Amino acid sequence: MGSEFCDRRAQLPTHSRGNPLIESRVGEGSSAERKVKSVSSRNFGTQGRAFLRVAGRKTGENRWIRAFYRAGRVTLGSVGRVLHVLWLEVTGLFFLVLAVVGGGAAVREYHRYAHGATGVGKVLLAATFALAFLYFGVSSFTRSRRR
Repeated sequence: MGSEFCDRRAQLPTHSRGNPLIESRVGEGSSAERKVKSVSSRNFGTQGRAFLRVAGRKTGENRWIRAFYRAGRVTLGSVGRVLHVLWLEVTGLFFLVLAVVGGGAAVREYHRYAHGATGVGKVLLAATFALAFLYFGVSSFTRSRRR
């Protein structure tokens, strides 16, 4: 009885994709055939997710894999925190350097203002720039100390 099914299946017309159950009902080049192709390509993503879900369940049962996963998660979390603190300190230093440059520009503009060569606007602009970047630098360092 099982061999009859195999014989009948071999007699069904097939397309280049080779699935006689679907393609025996679908004509060559029809819109239904194009739909079958798009469904099978979408189905690959669904099948891949299902495979990963089952694989995740199976690996979750293994103590060694769970231990390595947790160790990796803890290590990456620690490294991530260190890199974040380093980022805050580097940006803080950058902001403080810009504040010093802005402070120098504010002093230079003040001397020009004192000699009557420039207006008060440039002095205020340079001083505001310097104070803003001083605030950014100090706040970046204080945030890095909290972490």
